[in-house]
Amino acid sequence: MIGNIVGSVQTIPSLKMNSAMAGRELPFEFEPLSKDEIASKRKVFQEGSLELELTKTIPGRVFLPKVYQEDAKRVYNMELRPDDIWIVTYPKCGTTWMQETVWQIVNYELDTTEDLFSRVPFLEAGHIIRSGPKPSPPPTTEGVEPATPPAMPDFFLNPIDYLEKKTTRRIIKTHLPFELLPPNILDVCKVVYVCRNPKDCCVSYFHHCETGGKMYLIHGNFEDYAQLFKDGTLMFGNYWHHLKGGWKLKDNKNFQFVWYEDLKKDHAKGVRELSEFLGIKRTEDEIRTLVKHLSIDEMRKRAMQEAKDSEEKVEFSKFFRKGVVGDWKNYFAGEKLEEWENWIKENVQGTDIQMNFE
Repeated sequence: MIGNIVGSVQTIPSLKMNSAMAGRELPFEFEPLSKDEIASKRKVFQEGSLELELTKTIPGRVFLPKVYQEDAKRVYNMELRPDDIWIVTYPKCGTTWMQETVWQIVNYELDTTEDLFSRVPFLEAGHIIRSGPKPSPPPTTEGVEPATPPAMPDFFLNPIDYLEKKTTRRIIKTHLPFELLPPNILDVCKVVYVCRNPKDCCVSYFHHCETGGKMYLIHGNFEDYAQLFKDGTLMFGNYWHHLKGGWKLKDNKNFQFVWYEDLKKDHAKGVRELSEFLGIKRTEDEIRTLVKHLSIDEMRKRAMQEAKDSEEKVEFSKFFRKGVVGDWKNYFAGEKLEEWENWIKENVQGTDIQMNFE
């Protein structure tokens, strides 16, 4: 979704730094991508793609936009509030669905027209946008002053600044793994962590990049993309590194681990459990209403109705693609499926991670 927004802004200023920079030192460093990592990415992404303009953390090998380095310490030292709610996920694990779900549990304003990214800011949005393609100048006609594109709102371009100024309860989305977040996050805040079958996650991530326009410039096939996913070299790094970082926290009283598949199987139960975790009482009638309101079809329909033009309608229709369990069956079969099943078994071996899905 962010990938298609970049072309509409006029300027992309730098994010401001603040006094938080004087806080804790980072327990990681940054390192450029290796020649082999770049070579494998070039099979899938064209020159100019954001995926070719990343840095990585050491240790951890978390792949991030290069400009993230400017704000890494600021993020690590963010001032937390006791009523903050964080939604932490690896990409394409049902994040948008959980953003809307948590916000509606807290606020229960079904008729809101406020942008979801204003209500639940995406912490890394500014880093992605600033690292992406610069907007093209508006077309000119002789004797006619070119129209000035609308400025990008702060919740996209400067989400950290936006969050610092926010006076109402903050619900924050991030794809960062826990070692990059404030180390006292679970002492202060509630955290909802969502994960998904890695095969479905990979398929959804592929389509996300495929529809990301000038941001990702994807030209490779699914097989080559899936190899990058397995290798953990896509933006935000290794799926298992992210999942295991969340799984080890699952028994903390301020942490709620959610499987996307469980939420799809019984959304009402999921909403009920999330409400209890967040300390918010919702009646059974309200829960039934929320389940209907939060269906993928209803969310897609509302997004289409709120779209400003036909281009945005197309964007939203692609963003809310399927939202189903098991779409991987259209992409994995035979030896490739066996390879991935073995890969999954190897990564859960020696852990108590339970994946109760195909």
